[in-house]
Amino acid sequence: MADDKAHKQEFLIRDLLTSSVTFFPTRAQVVREIGDITLKPGVNEITIHGLTPTADETSIKVDGKGSATITDMIVEYVDNKETYQDVYPSNSEDEDEDESEEESGEEDSDVIKDLTNDDEKINEALKNANEERASASARLGILENYGKQVQKDGPQDLEGRLVVYQLERSKAFADFQKSETNINKLGDERKALLLKIAKAKERALKEKSKANQAKEKRKEKVKREKEKKFEAKCELKAQRLQFWPKKVYKVVIMLETASEMTPASSRRGSVSSLTKPLTSESTTSDACQAALSVSYITASASWAPRYDVSLNSPSQTGTVIYRAEFYNTTSETWKDAKMILSTSQTAFQGLGEPIPSMKPWYLRLAKGVFGTRSQNLLSDQEQIFRGQAVFQSKPFHQPRENMFGAPSTPSNNKMQDYQMQLMLLEQQNKKRLLTARQEQQHVSPHQQQMQQQQQQQTAQRMAHGEARASGGLFGNTSFNSNQLRTGPSSLFQNNASNSFGSASNTNLTGAATQAFPPPGAPMAMGAGAAARSRSVSVADEEDHGIEGFGADVETIIPEIRELVSQESSWSESGLTASYDIPGLRTIDPSYTMRRHKIASIHLKETQLSYLLVPKLRAAAFLKAKLCNTSSIAFLRGPTGLTLDGTFLGNTLLPRCSAGEIISLSLGVDPSVTVNYGKPTVHRSQSGIINKEGSEIFTRTCTVTNTKSNRPVQGLLLEQKPVSEDDRLRVEILQPRGLKSKGDNVRSGMGVTAGGKEDPKWGKATATLKANGEICWDFKIEAGKAAKFVLEYEAKYPSGEVVVGAS
Repeated sequence: MADDKAHKQEFLIRDLLTSSVTFFPTRAQVVREIGDITLKPGVNEITIHGLTPTADETSIKVDGKGSATITDMIVEYVDNKETYQDVYPSNSEDEDEDESEEESGEEDSDVIKDLTNDDEKINEALKNANEERASASARLGILENYGKQVQKDGPQDLEGRLVVYQLERSKAFADFQKSETNINKLGDERKALLLKIAKAKERALKEKSKANQAKEKRKEKVKREKEKKFEAKCELKAQRLQFWPKKVYKVVIMLETASEMTPASSRRGSVSSLTKPLTSESTTSDACQAALSVSYITASASWAPRYDVSLNSPSQTGTVIYRAEFYNTTSETWKDAKMILSTSQTAFQGLGEPIPSMKPWYLRLAKGVFGTRSQNLLSDQEQIFRGQAVFQSKPFHQPRENMFGAPSTPSNNKMQDYQMQLMLLEQQNKKRLLTARQEQQHVSPHQQQMQQQQQQQTAQRMAHGEARASGGLFGNTSFNSNQLRTGPSSLFQNNASNSFGSASNTNLTGAATQAFPPPGAPMAMGAGAAARSRSVSVADEEDHGIEGFGADVETIIPEIRELVSQESSWSESGLTASYDIPGLRTIDPSYTMRRHKIASIHLKETQLSYLLVPKLRAAAFLKAKLCNTSSIAFLRGPTGLTLDGTFLGNTLLPRCSAGEIISLSLGVDPSVTVNYGKPTVHRSQSGIINKEGSEIFTRTCTVTNTKSNRPVQGLLLEQKPVSEDDRLRVEILQPRGLKSKGDNVRSGMGVTAGGKEDPKWGKATATLKANGEICWDFKIEAGKAAKFVLEYEAKYPSGEVVVGAS
């Protein structure tokens, strides 16, 4: 229990340094460090919050240095108190200001403005000209009225008045004529100017249309960029939510400084001292410094080997590029961590599994129909119970969607807790049943026999209908919650390690199953795991080298050197090999595999040979025998094969220790043709009283080496039938001399395209093996062909027929 008077300090796991990450084939070990912790006199409570929910609770360990003693450690599975918005503040919440592109009013260009100004001036001049013309016209009217008045008044001073009239009228007419000419001139100028304005506006309209189109394109581009940014933000958020923990582990460490510790003799064995010895200064000071180290195991991170094998058939050499694929699907980001790859298959759970022991197998007779109880002669009750115990002892693992994702509402949390309690209760009941059965092993044989009979009768009743209602003979996994409902206070007392404990279950052979497989994620493959039939998306190829350059690169660009890959240093201890990755790595949670090059191994001895089984398929299968001349053991893993610069495909490399020879199939080689002719049969009979039939079968296979630069060698397999009846005798006629198992003779003949014999075709030796198998070990020179003939005779009494025997 936590002490209320303790000095409390709290640390988030994301703020701690990652000292090292050791990847195993099915799990990973993480070491975190907290440095420079100031401890006050008395009891100190250090809380570390946020360990990944996929951690193995029983593997969490705390160590450290300083003048204090670890008195207690508590591990709890709690809700994640951090919020997604606080850890990842979203900038998308700030509304992006739309580019308020001010719609420019119909602003005309400078040319149009100048033309418009000229038009206004012309209009002003026209107004003046019209005014002058109107004035002249008005004066002419006035003079006309004046002349009429003079005519009425009489000829007094008529001559003088006429002179004035003529003078004024000529002035008014001159003004009128001038203004009329000016109006016509200004009208023509205005027409020309209006035409220019119309053309200028038309050009401006076209330019404006182009500008608007460019503007719309810019708007669309900005819109697409915003949509891409929004999609990227949504994708990033969705990816982060895949690894956002709903539940986390919290580690509470109780420390006591030297000044408050009780004598060591009074509580020997109950406390754990930090490794640094206590000094006189530390006991007298008011505060002291300490450093803690937290290590734990998780099954949501692992590594698997991957190889690239390049073979050179002319030189009979090869190269193996040994790479490691690793991933991290926990909720943690391991920053600047030392990365180590280990081949250990060590299990941290299941070590308490009892070793099975044989018990007496008792049988008795009972009334019944013959053959209905034959299963009792195949398996005993102990074997059945053992299989049931193995099935029920598997640890319960939470679905990943219960541990990761968006934060749930309080009602959803209560429902999840309730479902968790029910599953834990089911596991507890199964554990009780397993314990009860193990106790039965100590009873007498007679009592055990009686119990087995009762259990057998119960099983029979369940098989006739009761088993259907309960879900099966070996336990019901979907049970009625109303029947097993208990108080929540009794659920988390002794089952914490079962519900949140081992991240994987491993048997004695080292084959492990992954506890929390990510949805859609590739499974880790160890030494005994199966090949992954998946498409690996490699996001971070941590191989700094460039491979695949030809031999003539230096002649093309001699001044550029090839990049050098950082290879791992490795060490071997007992059954485990470790590879230290140089430098520090930051490993983010992701379903995408990352790769690192471990080593490049040169194969000095590679043998390419062919295997022909023409009876089943007329094709030459190329095989490569590789000798691991390095001191590194190859684990089982996928392999990319390249032969003479041509990529052939992917296959599976078996486990290969140092100095061991392995064989890889390279597929069909079309440069070696195989022609398998139809068999011929010759039948005859002999004898007068005991007639005997004879049939001679002949099979011919022609192998042609179309390669022009090197010979080919390999094995050709054929077979003769094997008789299970003494009256049926099958003997080999060709190759001659094959009578019993192990006999071998020289066989085969060279042929040319015209069917003539070729003495320089090569050589072959035929060997008779078990079950009637004939094996030709051949070598055919370049551009040559060889014919192999199998002829056998079957003799049997007349009136009988030959049938196949299963």
